[in-house]
Amino acid sequence: MRRFGNFLILIGLLLAVLFVFSDIAKSTDFTLLVVGGVLVLVGFFLKAASPKSSTEPAQHFRILRKRSKNDDQNQRNSTL
Repeated sequence: MRRFGNFLILIGLLLAVLFVFSDIAKSTDFTLLVVGGVLVLVGFFLKAASPKSSTEPAQHFRILRKRSKNDDQNQRNSTL
């Protein structure tokens, strides 16, 4: 639900921007503003209501980290 909330917020903001452009073009359409505001509110509600997923952090560069740990241990052992 969190991703869907983010999606609704994005669509709502895009509709608000379209409202600004319609106002600049002297063809004001308040429906864009109202629908955009409702979507933003519903999106924030969905985002706040759903718990944040607890995923483990990505293991980027794990091979390099292992090698650097091994190198550090080898240097410590050689200095002793």
